Amino acid sequence: MNNSFQNIILFGAPGAGKGTQAKRLLAENGYVQLSTGDLVRAEIATGSTVGQEIEKAVAAGKFPSDEVILGLVRKFYETLDPKCNGVIFDGFPRTENQARFLESMLADMGSRVHHVIILEVDVEVVKKRILGRFSCDSCGAIYNDFYHIPKNKKICDDCSGTSFTRRTDDTAEAIDKRLETFLEVTRPVLGFYEGKAKIDVVDGAEPPEKVFEVIRKILLS
Repeated sequence: MNNSFQNIILFGAPGAGKGTQAKRLLAENGYVQLSTGDLVRAEIATGSTVGQEIEKAVAAGKFPSDEVILGLVRKFYETLDPKCNGVIFDGFPRTENQARFLESMLADMGSRVHHVIILEVDVEVVKKRILGRFSCDSCGAIYNDFYHIPKNKKICDDCSGTSFTRRTDDTAEAIDKRLETFLEVTRPVLGFYEGKAKIDVVDGAEPPEKVFEVIRKILLS
């Protein structure tokens, strides 16, 4: 790892904007994104036994087991480009057990978690963000029924694609279960990082551009 390498956790409820901010940081600063959501969806796409098990859990609004997630995270780090400037953690760690695993794994590599950035967003806003989101099949541009629809509803603003997809687990029932799990299991993980990393709270309800500028200032401070 290079001397400027940083491990950064973007922390927040489902729909808080972690993925959006992670992608902005990747484009500008040469970080690599570790999204457990992406790792999980990739495993599901393989059709493996583990992938099928994960798919059932996700469809029920539950998170995959720690054992499954930790295996995917370890594999990610084993193939990490040592020249990158750092890792943005999106959706990980979700439990104290995962946080302890991450701390131990990073310590073995002579590293640690440097920043924990909390994106605070009202529950009702989160629900609208999740229920309303859909993406372009061609370029991956993200839209929302409530906040950001294409100028022409049937054509992507970025690539002129005409096919869009919504995640199958973005249902009201699944969202309620995911938020409940976040509050009961994931939110308490913040206590683990007290005194171990720099913790900052950002208003995630602000426009994405403004949230990004605040995060940039935090990382430069």
